[in-house]
Amino acid sequence: MKRLLTTLALAATTFGAFAQNTLHIEGSNEMIGDSVYVITRATFRNPLGVAAKDGKFSVDMPLSEVQTVYVMGKPKTPNDRGVRFTLLGVPGEKAVYSAEGTHFYITGSQFYKEFDTIDRATEKMEKLEDARDYVVNYAKKHPTSEAPVAMLASLGYEAAQDIEKALTPEVRNGRMKAYIDNVMAGLQKQHEEDLAAAKKQGAGVVAPAFTLKDINGKDLSLASLKGKYVVLDFWGSWCIWCIRGIPKMKEYYNKYKGKFEILGIDCNDTPEKWKAAVEKHQLPWLHVYNPRDSKVLNDYGIQGFPTKILLDPEGKIVKTVVGEDPSFYTLLDETFGK
Repeated sequence: MKRLLTTLALAATTFGAFAQNTLHIEGSNEMIGDSVYVITRATFRNPLGVAAKDGKFSVDMPLSEVQTVYVMGKPKTPNDRGVRFTLLGVPGEKAVYSAEGTHFYITGSQFYKEFDTIDRATEKMEKLEDARDYVVNYAKKHPTSEAPVAMLASLGYEAAQDIEKALTPEVRNGRMKAYIDNVMAGLQKQHEEDLAAAKKQGAGVVAPAFTLKDINGKDLSLASLKGKYVVLDFWGSWCIWCIRGIPKMKEYYNKYKGKFEILGIDCNDTPEKWKAAVEKHQLPWLHVYNPRDSKVLNDYGIQGFPTKILLDPEGKIVKTVVGEDPSFYTLLDETFGK
């Protein structure tokens, strides 16, 4: 949950001691080289660069409205990854970035402290629904806090609605109003697209045909698997929930070995990262690579990752499960555990 939440937009609750048209950002990370670049809509083509020393930096970023801010630390050497993080900049506020091992955190003004509390609580949660419940309950217990607003875009339409309803009118219609309006409008649109996608993924629908390249560069068609139960697993090496679900997938693949096949469909990856992930995680099932110009995602109405679709031996959809949801494994037990 950590990587999901830490890339979200952040907001603030009270104006600090900084100029109201300035966002103060400071931080430290030993991975940062000699400079840091801060990017907003206004500086997209000409990022603001500031010097960094011993991995530490401090910048007062001119900012007149709430918006997403991107911070990129220059790598120490060409072989290093450098540092990148994103936050929702709020004029007059202070954000403090820090790194602890492979994790990073953002604290600072009161809002960021509240956000940090949520962030750390949800960081190790393996199930998305647990994180949703935590944030929704936090919003209900702290209706005057803006911190849950930062989670709106990541927890799904229904959870976002629950969070929005929990906020006091002062918070809902305060300085974050435009941000909330934009996020909710986007989620509403996504919800409508999800409903349209559900029609493509409904039980009894014949799965659209496709042929993609397998791990050895050979054509593999869905038609070649007809006569078997097949799980289409839409995933990517970049998808944290996909990776976290691998142990459970392996467990059930072995539990009902021979009763169904898994076809991993890698999406939004490079071939190199795809193959490296298959090798790293020792995935024993079939794999194909879905190039960016493919129509497969559209044909299946894929809106999120992972998405798992169980097909019957006739090639018809039994059920679609979006996200790393326990109901998928319940489905396998009900289908093959008889």
